[in-house]
Amino acid sequence: CEIVSNKNLLHKIKDTKPTGIIFSGGPASVHKSRTPKIDKKIFSLNIPILGICYGMQLIVHQLGGRVEISKEREFGKTLITHTHKSKLFQNIKLKNKQHYVWMSHGDKAIKLPNDFTTIAKSKNSKFVGIENKKLNIYGLQFHPEVVHTHQGEKIIENFIINICKTKPTWSMQNYLKNQVAKIKIKVEKNHVICGLSGGVDSMVTAAIISKAINKQLTCIYVDTGLMRLDETEEVQNLFKKHFKSKLITVNAKNRFFTSLKGVSDPEKKRKIIGNLFIKIFNAESSKISKAKFLAQGTIYPDIIESQSFHGGPTSVIKSHHNVGGLPKEVSVKML
Repeated sequence: CEIVSNKNLLHKIKDTKPTGIIFSGGPASVHKSRTPKIDKKIFSLNIPILGICYGMQLIVHQLGGRVEISKEREFGKTLITHTHKSKLFQNIKLKNKQHYVWMSHGDKAIKLPNDFTTIAKSKNSKFVGIENKKLNIYGLQFHPEVVHTHQGEKIIENFIINICKTKPTWSMQNYLKNQVAKIKIKVEKNHVICGLSGGVDSMVTAAIISKAINKQLTCIYVDTGLMRLDETEEVQNLFKKHFKSKLITVNAKNRFFTSLKGVSDPEKKRKIIGNLFIKIFNAESSKISKAKFLAQGTIYPDIIESQSFHGGPTSVIKSHHNVGGLPKEVSVKML
């Protein structure tokens, strides 16, 4: 699966041909102008869609239903009643056709679009679960993805397996095998540089690349002086024990301490650390003339925390040096 912005979503869907689409929840309201919207053509692509919270409200609003600002906000544990059988709720254990879910919303649907039916309701709303069998579109006002919703994982599984007909073939072993093969094809006989921070992300990245190309990989570890006690030595020992690639360690403690002197704001510190790290890393990598590729260990939390996906209410939580932090003058290609 992949997390993407709503911008140019139709083009993205046509390119990737997903088996299903989930519109996530969020703090937005369909009644405000600068909130995420969806190209209506997406609804007629015959691809199963599940809208969660705001995602459901968006479906209702854009397909001709009505959403209003509720007099009573719903937040927390809520008992819902299942009103009709649905593939989405298949094999969900109920007591008197009811089970507990987790709500967090202010707006609510008060009129469904044509051909939609309700499959679940709550005390506060007639429409907490909806479906359109013809278009294969489903909506949930509650959050099945949180642990507080009873059997929430099963509901998501029903959507992915029973409705989208997605085959659960993914495994870590298959992923590793595929990534190693892709790296070998892309890199060929060229060399790769990888920045090590001492964290899991960059070490896993280095491990996968090292498995693929061994001595064609050079890792650069910048000792900022901000690591945990003896962590630099741990990184060096771990690398020496398990990797066949080359490791360059740069002692830059004094440079970082000098740059951070008198700075107390956390975001300013991150910017200073990130910029100086890149400056030092770029200086070291320029000495490796045979390198053609740069590898980074970046995970979804880094990306999500570092930006607003739609320029709306999603906040930038913190900056990450490995998300959009590289200078334009870097001559190597991203791996």
